[in-house]
Amino acid sequence: MSAQHGPWVLDEVRKNHDAMSFVRLHAADDEDHLEKALAMLDQVPSHHDVIIANLGQSTLGYVNMLADIRRTANGARRFIG
Repeated sequence: MSAQHGPWVLDEVRKNHDAMSFVRLHAADDEDHLEKALAMLDQVPSHHDVIIANLGQSTLGYVNMLADIRRTANGARRFIG
């Protein structure tokens, strides 16, 4: 997540109170996170292909995790109200 989108996501999740600790952690302002990650890539140029493959796998896992959170929240909402 990013500092740019984190506050909006946090506000949306607060409406349902599901997954708050996850979003609170990942919505925190860490504006130089990407810059730090890119600087680290410069230190291992021979491993860029492996890093890019891992990025794709991690992105897929993250997207699936968010979809599971959404399904859980939607299911809980059906039972609650």
